[in-house]
Amino acid sequence: MAAADPAAERRQARARRHLARRRALRQRLVITADLPVNLANGEAYDEALVNAVKRFQLRHGLTPTGAVGPQTLSALNVPVATRLRALTASYERLLATPFGFGPRYVIVNLPAAVAEAVANGRVEHRYVAVVGKPDRPSPVVAANLSTINLNPTWTVPLSILKKDVVRKMAKDPTYLARMHMRLLDGAGGEIDPTLVDWQGGGAPAYTVRQDLGAWNSLGYLRIDMPNPHSVYMHDTPHRELFGSDYRFHSSGCARSATCARSPPGSWPTIRNGAARRSTPASPPARASTSASPARCRSPGSISPAGR
Repeated sequence: MAAADPAAERRQARARRHLARRRALRQRLVITADLPVNLANGEAYDEALVNAVKRFQLRHGLTPTGAVGPQTLSALNVPVATRLRALTASYERLLATPFGFGPRYVIVNLPAAVAEAVANGRVEHRYVAVVGKPDRPSPVVAANLSTINLNPTWTVPLSILKKDVVRKMAKDPTYLARMHMRLLDGAGGEIDPTLVDWQGGGAPAYTVRQDLGAWNSLGYLRIDMPNPHSVYMHDTPHRELFGSDYRFHSSGCARSATCARSPPGSWPTIRNGAARRSTPASPPARASTSASPARCRSPGSISPAGR
């Protein structure tokens, strides 16, 4: 009798586990109608299974790779009861919201990190967004879109000045210059940053403003929506973040991929021009950020807002 080959046995066991997982994956995707019932019992990771995984990922706000990574696996394993509780909570919040849904509005779904432009009850555009970090979450607000600012400068909020700029200047005195930032007094006069004590930890009694340009933290576009939290929507120089499943990197504002897309004709002038320009948002529209854990992708179809 031939001696057992431990390495071969391990390979065979691993192959059996892979086949079992593929069968389980197929049956799981059939339950949510991502895979046809007649394909439930296959064992190959074929094109049909790849497409089914992509459909599942799209419905859950994940990048549709067709591969089951950690985030997709986590979404697959969420119990039905948990999903139902989240949908119920979402519905109750929606009923209680003060947001007046008019014929035209923009809504940023914070858990999904997605922005949607809606007109007459129809989602006309959907874009990925980057929203607040866990320790600097984006607030839930409802406001009117007021002004579109092209080639904006950025006045650093006091909270970011205290938490980030002071700390970075204490470590690197060239930080403001490298980031194209200026230190300004109350009259708008420029102050030499070397005259300020950055080591004390407190924020200086000055304004920090970043020049317009490709380096600007707001990118080439800011959309104002006056609200008590002073948050707004804007472009970003870090557009690579839109391609990630995890899009929680801001200090409260919403960075939207819609701002990074090119309106035909006008965008090259906007990007290459050195002048700032502001124009009223027209026609009028409302804007809201929402903490809903679900979204309606089409009539009769509700998808979780997870990643």
